[in-house]
Amino acid sequence: MRVLYSFVIDHDPRFLLEAEIFLRTLIGAGVSQNDIVAQVTERCGVDGKKLASRFAVRAVELPLGPDKTFCNKISQLSTLQGDEFDVLAACDTDLAILVPLTDVSRLDAVRARRVDSENPPLDVLENIRRFLGFQERPH
Repeated sequence: MRVLYSFVIDHDPRFLLEAEIFLRTLIGAGVSQNDIVAQVTERCGVDGKKLASRFAVRAVELPLGPDKTFCNKISQLSTLQGDEFDVLAACDTDLAILVPLTDVSRLDAVRARRVDSENPPLDVLENIRRFLGFQERPH
């Protein structure tokens, strides 16, 4: 099973630092650089692409979502349409992955972690769930 790890690099210097730490932990955990995609926003541009290049991971340009702020996980899907993978791990950069997710990934489930607040709001996420045809609400 191929897990593709995707994350966003935005313009704030904090995000560049977080992305660097995230990449170090991901690669240190044994994830192949071929399975990592840095989604670089227009606002970040060259700096984000340079960071991805330093770690030998692919960088793609990520257009900002409709709200220009919170929908970056959803926006990532549009840039990965040609990629071959079984599971997408759409990651924040303020976390550390200590082992590859291949052992805990499943093809029949969507997994997520609730964040500090509802961004986007829960009603937007609920509309997306229904649009995608998921019958069961998350636990």
